[in-house]
Amino acid sequence: MADVDIVRASILTPGLCHRWGLPLRLEGKPGTAKTALITQIAEEEGFHVEVVIASLRDPSDFLGVAVPVTEKDGTTTVEYAPPAWALRAAKAQYAVVLFDEINSAVPAVQAALHRVVLEGQVGDYKLPNTVVFIAAMNAVEDATGGQDVAMALGNRFGLLADWEGATPQQWCQWIVTAGNGNETAKLRDAAETMKAVKKAWPEHFAKAA
Repeated sequence: MADVDIVRASILTPGLCHRWGLPLRLEGKPGTAKTALITQIAEEEGFHVEVVIASLRDPSDFLGVAVPVTEKDGTTTVEYAPPAWALRAAKAQYAVVLFDEINSAVPAVQAALHRVVLEGQVGDYKLPNTVVFIAAMNAVEDATGGQDVAMALGNRFGLLADWEGATPQQWCQWIVTAGNGNETAKLRDAAETMKAVKKAWPEHFAKAA
């Protein structure tokens, strides 16, 4: 499936701002296994996966919760405690964070995602450069409370692709092979894969350029 190739390439491509991966935004019909297949692909490549339903979150889930801190001189400042999803992704080091239903998120949440997607900055907390971001959404007319993704957020996703989903023949093939639960996925080592990509990258990038 072309969809699978796009997801895998977005995860395993050196990106901007010294980060890994090209932030990808996928749009497809409801019920076409976007979340399930993205998760499967990422896990096969050795990445931890965090699925964050953007439409059910508020800005503090991406900025962090304000916590007053008293300094030694008695002054009080505010720090932003990072959300649990960010801490789990950082602990894993090699992680894919999937922001699902992103075009059902309210404008304030979309605005809070700007620095997260572009710089990996969650409030005062910096995620490792090996944490990759992907967004998934239904078309506006198919989404609950759907709206166009704000231009400022959309620009932070370097790739926008249509998710076609599997054909009935592909689903049948999957069901009679790995879909029966008896197959064990062959997991790769994310660190080793990244080393191999970095080694081959200069030559292939020069050809592409």
